[in-house]
Amino acid sequence: EWQENMHQALSRHIQSFAVTDAVFKLRCSTGIQIKSYYIGSGNVVEGTLGSAEVELPSVSSSSTIAVELDHRVGGLPKNKKFAFLQSALLYTTRGGQRRVRVS
Repeated sequence: EWQENMHQALSRHIQSFAVTDAVFKLRCSTGIQIKSYYIGSGNVVEGTLGSAEVELPSVSSSSTIAVELDHRVGGLPKNKKFAFLQSALLYTTRGGQRRVRVS
């Protein structure tokens, strides 16, 4: 039984989505700014006010990134009902291609 579990764990690891040399960027509506990033390993990237990018040496399918947002002075414009966020990840595949994923 342990051999089957090990085989499945190794197979998942080998077949998982993994990339290198990544840059994560978040764009925010007027009135919102990025306070800090929290990377899945427990690392906090502080002092990113005004900078919407964080560099990551590697990213896998189990990687997580959380972003703490802050209101800018003056807040959201009064005529706006919604705030919008757009994220993008620029990365290098195992085959050496540079790609972008946007959400």
